[in-house]
Amino acid sequence: MNFGRYAIYFTPQGQLGARGAAWLGWDSAQGQPAPQPDFPGVDLARITQKPRRYGFHATIMAPFSLRAGQSQGDLIAACAAAFQGLAAAQADGLRLAVRHGFLALIPTGDQAAIRALAAQVVTDLAPLRAPLTPDQQERRSRANLTAQQRHNLAAWGYPYVMDDFDFHITLTGRLGQAQCVDVLTALAPFIAPHLPNPFRVAKLTLMGEDADGFFHQITDWPLQG
Repeated sequence: MNFGRYAIYFTPQGQLGARGAAWLGWDSAQGQPAPQPDFPGVDLARITQKPRRYGFHATIMAPFSLRAGQSQGDLIAACAAAFQGLAAAQADGLRLAVRHGFLALIPTGDQAAIRALAAQVVTDLAPLRAPLTPDQQERRSRANLTAQQRHNLAAWGYPYVMDDFDFHITLTGRLGQAQCVDVLTALAPFIAPHLPNPFRVAKLTLMGEDADGFFHQITDWPLQG
């Protein structure tokens, strides 16, 4: 399959990964839709429409196009070389949270190791990333960015990297305050029993975006450094 953009994600495995794929309605490992459960009073298909195409994941390196002259094979080789020396990063656990108007899973405890891991990945793979076009730069600059985030955008192609990196697994699009409470009530018994404690980022996944905008898992690497 041909992919227009690539990304590096953390993709939960096991029961948590299966529950997340079902919740969003897209199984990125299989590259196909996943049947969504029924929650009375919750329009799950609608509230997950925006995050669905990305799959159940946390972004480590945001979607990017390859620099001219680089191939998917080059990217796979670069990932293998870069990741072989990286160690897994750990936090105390994961928890459900309301984050800027949407629901997400976020780490608890110290996130310094996860932030350092993400920064290393972005740095190591930067030579393969195509620069943003002027239109992309202008469009992404419209957000209410800090001076540091604007620097990140120019230097790394994405504003929320390095010290501004914020690990999270998105579960919904934006919701109203009352709806957040209703959805959180429905979601908690479905996913909370499968949240790890402690939580480890022990594997990184190379993702590819298809022509319809859906992301597929290409390959992954355990972090054993």
